[in-house]
Amino acid sequence: MKKTAVEICRKLQKNGFKAFFAGGAVRDQFLGKNPSDIDIATDARPEIIENLFKKSFAIGKKFGVILVSENGHHFEIATFRSDSGNSDGRRPDAVFFTDERADARRRDFTVNAIFFDPIAEKYFDFVGGISDLKNKILRFVGDPTTRIREDFLRILRAIRFKNRLEFSFDQKTAAAIFSEHQKVAKIAPERVRDEFSKMLLDKNRAKSFRDCFDFGVLKILLPELSRLAKTPDAFGKKTVFEHTMRAISFLKNPNLETAWATLFHDLGKFETATKKADRWHFPDHENLSEMLARKICRRLRFSRFSTTKIAWLVKNHIKFYAVPKMSRAHKMHFFDHLFFEDLIALARADSLGSDGSATLVSRIEKDFHDAHEQKLLPKFHAEFLTGDEIQNLLNIPPGKKIGEIKKKLRFLQFSGEIVDKKSAKKWLFRHFKN
Repeated sequence: MKKTAVEICRKLQKNGFKAFFAGGAVRDQFLGKNPSDIDIATDARPEIIENLFKKSFAIGKKFGVILVSENGHHFEIATFRSDSGNSDGRRPDAVFFTDERADARRRDFTVNAIFFDPIAEKYFDFVGGISDLKNKILRFVGDPTTRIREDFLRILRAIRFKNRLEFSFDQKTAAAIFSEHQKVAKIAPERVRDEFSKMLLDKNRAKSFRDCFDFGVLKILLPELSRLAKTPDAFGKKTVFEHTMRAISFLKNPNLETAWATLFHDLGKFETATKKADRWHFPDHENLSEMLARKICRRLRFSRFSTTKIAWLVKNHIKFYAVPKMSRAHKMHFFDHLFFEDLIALARADSLGSDGSATLVSRIEKDFHDAHEQKLLPKFHAEFLTGDEIQNLLNIPPGKKIGEIKKKLRFLQFSGEIVDKKSAKKWLFRHFKN
């Protein structure tokens, strides 16, 4: 990828234009990390870029951005620009093509506003970004309040970048985030979801969400989670919010839905908390947690699949610990669920976040893998009777009843009470044939 990006810059420069690596790629390169993508900035106008590169796509031409495809890689090439006005708190009202110095000054953070010429191997820093990288400081370019009001999402981005890079805020940046934090209420739900998702997939996710709480952001965007800071855990040693932060910190490279489910798994404890002599109890909190998780997923415009998966994981995180007490048939059906391995990851994080031990989780995980290797799960075994066969044998119309009978037959099959097609028919006639 980098080699191709260098050749793109070389081609632009040979045609008389400036062309630099820009943004996060430069920041990561300076920090000794491999960038996941490389953006290119140039003084060539969009129409010139389109003429120079055959595989080009005008994804944001009015903002000076052209997507170029070369050697199987995609690069955003943007013309140096300055912005005028942001009346909607997101997009500039007008864009003016300019030079690299003015382009750097309209960017969000100083560490994202450095350019690198890969041909001359030279950095161009007009806003003190290199100094901030060396000192591990995250600072807005120019006046921080102005930067935030240009795009309110920058509040969340600042929190995410500060923790992803393991930097600290400079004093003015922190003060501006605190004074402007209520503006996050104006961010589109999809953008909130995507920014929180990026936080959750980062190893320092717990630090980011603690910052969101401390700056008042969480109370506005995820009040269901924020109020857990008022809820004691079972023995009153810490809050449920602190337990949740510990739990998400123990996740190891989770997929997105598992990370969200871990964040949501105890949401219902605020309303179900009941003090008894021995400790605090939270009866059926998993069911309320599931309801709240679905509510948030709808609010943040999650896909139907993600909503379903997150809700299932939240609802079943307590049931998971009952696996050793389940009958063989119940256990095999539970193990057979599409999301069970993700539930293991949630349960491990939950357990480690509670008492630091995941012995039970490991035992259940071994049981699950043994059942899988020995092909004991339902997915490895055909049904004794299909829905059509049940319908024909009982002479009943298709509908919910067929599904209920199939489910019962399946359960009896894996409990050993029904062993073949003949015994399945015998059971069917005994219980349903008039």
